Amino acid sequence: MSPSPALKESRPRPLTPRPVSCLGLLACRQGAHFAREYLQLHDGGLLALDWAVGSQYVSPAHPLLLLLPDLTGSAVQLSALCCQALTLGMRAVVINRRGQAGSIVSTPKLPGYGDTSDLREVIGYLQRTHQRAALCAVGVGTGGDALLSYLGQFGSSARLSAAVCISPSYNAADTLHGLPTPYLQLYLSHLKQAVLSNAQVFGPLVQRARGAWSVKEFDQKVVSTCAGYNDLEDFWEDNEPLREADEVSAPVLCVSSLDDPVCRPQHIPYDLFRALPNFFLLTLPHGGHAGFRQGLGGLSWAEAAAMDFVQAMLSFQPCTCYVANGVHVATQTNDLLDWTPDPLTLDLMTLEPEDTSRLPRTLPAESHG
Repeated sequence: MSPSPALKESRPRPLTPRPVSCLGLLACRQGAHFAREYLQLHDGGLLALDWAVGSQYVSPAHPLLLLLPDLTGSAVQLSALCCQALTLGMRAVVINRRGQAGSIVSTPKLPGYGDTSDLREVIGYLQRTHQRAALCAVGVGTGGDALLSYLGQFGSSARLSAAVCISPSYNAADTLHGLPTPYLQLYLSHLKQAVLSNAQVFGPLVQRARGAWSVKEFDQKVVSTCAGYNDLEDFWEDNEPLREADEVSAPVLCVSSLDDPVCRPQHIPYDLFRALPNFFLLTLPHGGHAGFRQGLGGLSWAEAAAMDFVQAMLSFQPCTCYVANGVHVATQTNDLLDWTPDPLTLDLMTLEPEDTSRLPRTLPAESHG
C-alpha cells in the first residue's frame, strides 16, 4: 500500500479561534446536489437517503460510498466529500438517522446511540439494489461511532469493503457526558428538537424531553426508554461503539485530532489499534472536531485521507472480469473507476462478471493507475 497523497501534503492548521475551528461540521459547504429517497423500514419508520447527483453516467459496477453524518450534520456538510467521490467515478449516498436533516418522522423511535438495526436494513437494501458494487463507508463524529458499532456487531457479514471514521468518540458515554458546556447545549438542543418538532408522533415522550436539562438526563428519560432500557448503564453497555471491536473484519481507518474538544486524547484507545491488525489510527495535533480545514471550502485534509484509504482498500478487492455485450471492459474493481464506456456500442445494463478461465488474472502494470 503506497503512502496516501494526503499524508504528503501540508497538514491542517487552525484557521480560526478554537471555538469555531472545532466545529467543522457547522460550516455550510456548497458543491454537490442531492436527490432524496425515503426507505421504509420493517417497523414503519422512514430513513432519508440523500443521493449525490453527478453529471456523468456511473456504471452499476462502480463502488458505492456510504456517508454517515454527525448528529448535527447533513448532506450539505458532506458535499465536498460527495463531489470527490463522484469525480473518482463512485456513487455517494448520505444515510440520515430517523428525523435527521429535516426528514419525515413516522414512528416514535429514537435509535440508540449504538443501535445498528436501521443501518443494517439500509445496507441490506443498498446491497440488493447495487449487487455489482463494492460498498465502502465514511462516518463523521457520531456517524463514525455508529459505523464502528455496526462493524463490530456484524463482523464478517457487515458487507463493507472498507470504512473510515473521522473524529469518532470511541468511548461514547464518557465523551458525550463530559463535553464542554457549549457543545453539551448544542447537542441537547438538537436532540430535543427532534422530539418536540414531531410532538404528534412522540406523544408522552415530549414532556420527558422538555424536562431534560442535560444530555445524560435526556438519554435517561428519552433515548434509553425508547430502546426499552430502565437503567442508563445497561443502555450504554449495549451501545458503546467499540463493544465488539475484536469482531470487526473490514479494514478501518480512524482519524482523530489531539485538540478535539469532544474526544480528548485520553479517550483514544491506542492499545486497541496496536492489538487489532485491521484498525489504523491517524492522529494530528490540530483539526478540532471533524474540522481538519486546509482553507475555506473544498475537501478537508481528513476527507482527502479518507478517500485515499478507500481507494487503496478497493485496489485489494478480488479480481473480477466484466463484460458488456461480449466485450471485455475491465478486470479489477478499482480499474472501473477509470473506465469510460462508449454509450453507442455498449449496453451498460448488461454488464456482467465474465468467465475468467480464458483471461489473465491481472491487467498490465500500466493499467492500474
